[in-house]
Amino acid sequence: MKRKSILSGLIALCAVCIFPAPSYSQSPQIGITTGRAQALVAAAVGLISLVIGGLALARAAGRIGNGNGRAGAISALVLGLIGLVIGGLVVATADGGLGTGNGLGGGIVAMIVGMIGMALGGLALARLRMPSARGEPATSSIEGDTMAKQTLVTRALLACGVVAGPMYVMVTMAQALTRDGFDLRQHRFSWLTTGDLGWIHQSNMVLVGVLTVLFAVGVRQVLRTGRGAVWGPRLLVLFGVAYIIGGLLRADPVAGFPPGTTPEMVHTTWHGAVQNASRGASTLFLIAANLVIAMWFAAEGRRAWALFYGAAFPVVFAALTAVGFAIGGNPIAPAFLATPWIVVTALAIHLYQREAKRRNDIPAGLGTRSRPVAAHAPPS
Repeated sequence: MKRKSILSGLIALCAVCIFPAPSYSQSPQIGITTGRAQALVAAAVGLISLVIGGLALARAAGRIGNGNGRAGAISALVLGLIGLVIGGLVVATADGGLGTGNGLGGGIVAMIVGMIGMALGGLALARLRMPSARGEPATSSIEGDTMAKQTLVTRALLACGVVAGPMYVMVTMAQALTRDGFDLRQHRFSWLTTGDLGWIHQSNMVLVGVLTVLFAVGVRQVLRTGRGAVWGPRLLVLFGVAYIIGGLLRADPVAGFPPGTTPEMVHTTWHGAVQNASRGASTLFLIAANLVIAMWFAAEGRRAWALFYGAAFPVVFAALTAVGFAIGGNPIAPAFLATPWIVVTALAIHLYQREAKRRNDIPAGLGTRSRPVAAHAPPS
């Protein structure tokens, strides 16, 4: 109860930091500004996540303490995510460079620390899935309780992949259809990161990237062993990280968007080049992940799923690209937007159902931990 209260208090404290920081002048600022305060809170939460995740990993490995570190691992994931999102929002809304009081430096630190804390928490959870990780006696009731809890955590991670795609597509299409000057036939979706409302798409990209990384952790726990069981999830992590990087940076304006941008105002910047490169990298990572995961399905004897991931997505994506080059412009932009996330969502739903079935297959009597029954005094 005390641990839950502390976690709830930290989440409530972070809630005040989710609003975009006000603009600051380009001149150096001294002292604690609003942007710096938000970045400090995000960095502190990320640091707490890192410490808790490290302790949870040590407990899962049996090096310290008597607990298994599960609660700490989950806390590290939650706090790391909070620190990452708040830090990302600070970076995305920062106006000016380092030292101008916008919290840019602290936001970057918060994101790095938060991601490390999430990674440690994920490693601790993965460690707990290893049989006899702490050398404890394996009674049937304890094993059943552990299996049920592990399956619940895995399903929560897989659920991140279920909601990530639909959320990203809906938010992106809403912006594309409502923002002045944006033309679906000519403009790329990454260009939505420009302008005064660019922070909306930046936040959308960071959030979907984080959800994808969490989903990849769940995929690793489901695949376990076999061909593609290691590199499939790793490539999904890189796919999510590419979206996070793309969300942290802004694309360069183009003629006509945002409204008022003239050809003379268009120029290439380093952050625009990196942001554009992250979009291409994310596509390559997803294609590679599909091919590797298709190998795992093939080894499992699931040829239909292997064909779907190994051939369907690459062929459809290549066909859409060819049509785009042939027609010119981007007349099938919604299809380009939705196709990758249809594949991710289909994988998430399939693995979620597979894990749910595995939970239901746990024999009766193994789902709860047995409790000692108080002994009765013998009759006098």
